[in-house]
Amino acid sequence: ALTLNRAKCNYGESALSWWPRSWSFPEEEAEFFAEFTEKTSQAALIFKPSQGSKGKGIFVTHDITQIRKVQTQRRKKGKKAVVQEYIAKPALIDGRKFDLRLYFLIGGVHAPETGDLTLRGFLFQDGLVRLATVAYSDCTAETLDERCMHLTNYAVNKLRDRK
Repeated sequence: ALTLNRAKCNYGESALSWWPRSWSFPEEEAEFFAEFTEKTSQAALIFKPSQGSKGKGIFVTHDITQIRKVQTQRRKKGKKAVVQEYIAKPALIDGRKFDLRLYFLIGGVHAPETGDLTLRGFLFQDGLVRLATVAYSDCTAETLDERCMHLTNYAVNKLRDRK
């Protein structure tokens, strides 16, 4: 998030318009709480712990107090997180949120005599698509806790009751 936020500063908002507003905690925590001074946010926000896996600790909320409380505990343990504005109208496949895992390698060869750097990219032929198991609907107070609608993590969705 920090790198993409720096890129927005360097190249302008329009260069990364696809990237939701994001804050890295603790580095941008003060900036976040200065902007979100109310107890609730109009926009839904998603809290993502760093160095996590399997969807642990991720939540969607309008409640700034909840974010402050969770982050206070994480800061005491020296843990980082990212908070992003939740994308209200995501791209969907068959009405479900998804993510793509594509594996791309960039290799470079330096020519010492000219100082040139020749870059070459390689896209691995296999990738992965992960789908949420609950069809997407607008993010409301009633759907905030529906993890299998908001998250595509396999560990979250594999345990969903499939009645």
